Amino acid sequence: MALREDAPVRQVGRTATVYFMVVSAVLVTVFTVGGATWHQMALLLASMAALVAVVAARRIHRHAYRLPWNLVAVGLSLLTVVNALSLVGDALHGGVSVWPIAPFQIAGYLALLAASLLVVRRRASDDSGDVIDAAVLGIAAASPVWEYALHPALMAAETPTHRHIGVLVQILALMGILGSMLRIAQAAGREQVSVWLFFGALVCAVMGDVSFTTTGNTPGIASAVTGLCYMAGYLLMGAAALHPTGGTLTKPAASHYAVPTNIRFSLFGGALIAIPVVGGIPQLFGEAPDGLLLTLGPLAMVPMVLIRARQLLAQRSQDRDELEYQANHDDLTGLVNRRKLFTDVKHALTRTAHDPPSTATVLYCDLDDFKPINDRYGHEAGDEVLRCVARRLAAALRKSDIVARVGGDEFLAYCPGVDRTVAESLRQSVEDALTKPILWNGTTLSIGVTVGTATSVQDGNLAPDELIAAADAAMYERKRARKSAPLRPITTDPAALPTELPPAWRSFSNLID
Repeated sequence: MALREDAPVRQVGRTATVYFMVVSAVLVTVFTVGGATWHQMALLLASMAALVAVVAARRIHRHAYRLPWNLVAVGLSLLTVVNALSLVGDALHGGVSVWPIAPFQIAGYLALLAASLLVVRRRASDDSGDVIDAAVLGIAAASPVWEYALHPALMAAETPTHRHIGVLVQILALMGILGSMLRIAQAAGREQVSVWLFFGALVCAVMGDVSFTTTGNTPGIASAVTGLCYMAGYLLMGAAALHPTGGTLTKPAASHYAVPTNIRFSLFGGALIAIPVVGGIPQLFGEAPDGLLLTLGPLAMVPMVLIRARQLLAQRSQDRDELEYQANHDDLTGLVNRRKLFTDVKHALTRTAHDPPSTATVLYCDLDDFKPINDRYGHEAGDEVLRCVARRLAAALRKSDIVARVGGDEFLAYCPGVDRTVAESLRQSVEDALTKPILWNGTTLSIGVTVGTATSVQDGNLAPDELIAAADAAMYERKRARKSAPLRPITTDPAALPTELPPAWRSFSNLID
């Protein structure tokens, strides 16, 4: 029956999880008290119950990204076939040959492995360095498991080399994914129960594989432990799908960046040397080194190390760019600041011998009646006014012009290639743009602006501070003239204006020089 879209998904998931836990408890009890046949029956029912849980969870949670759960369903279906064939073989007392089971078993493991990789990739944030570090640690932890548990068991059973390769690749992949899932579970916190359940399913799978490889399929306690690990893995996977938080398992986690610490670097370095050390130890006792581990281990680890190194370099470059941007731009408006403006103007006025002379204009803008807005409506309104002024000023000028915020309510624009005639037109355009009313929280705010201009030929004799000081002086002369009688003509000839920077600019000019 289809669930209504407005149904309480979390409550449905919680109820389904409770029923699934009851079924799981019954199956574990049957497995514990029953004999070999009951073990096979309980294992088959557990894989079937997990498959039903995954299919039901798709309808309950309506996953936006279903591919991992589709692969889990495929993997559980194939392993259910394996369990069914094993049960039929035991019932017929003749068993079944290996060939009809092995293809289903390998395909089932590959499907679950692919699903786990997709979950790790999906859950890992953009800054996934911590997940990669955990995967490298997991692969390193697989080396002693292989060398001291799995490899000796395979050698004692005289299994062929291709079987050794398959088991080693499987344990390296599982342990790498296990390390990544552990880090993801730690980052998710206690509230993301489904992540921990998924991690527990992987742990049980690794334990089951290790138990099966080291003890074989011999009847007794060892076989029961192996079956119990696999059954727990099935049930935990089903619980992870049904749990109310199961819908978020395949959602991307929030992006964050963890600064590498000395401890993390030490662990990372220890992981890099773990495989060659573990693989080479037999040679210290007169035995041949483990060639498979020394070959396949680095093949699994080196790509991750390269990805991690690339991430660190990219992060370093991004941090450097962000610091440079913050050092050269105003935080509030996003315009360049005084330091960047002064540097750019100095570079623009510096010409080589073969460059033809050209003009440059500086517009010095000082807002009028800005302080009353701050006093009456608060700094939030004042900040919005400054941001709006910055946008309008940039829009009123050309893309090639440099616009900066140089003080609390002072802005400056450097316009290369602009003569005095065009400068007057630009000044008028800027005044028209900046004096338009500004709407803030339903209130209309009005400000004025006084613009001083200075234009000069770039003949190599005019320093940036002289040009800026001329524009500043022209702005103050215009402000004084506006407050008094009719506005008299304003000169923008640098020779007729003060060439000394205002006090606020002097120390800054010294820094640039």
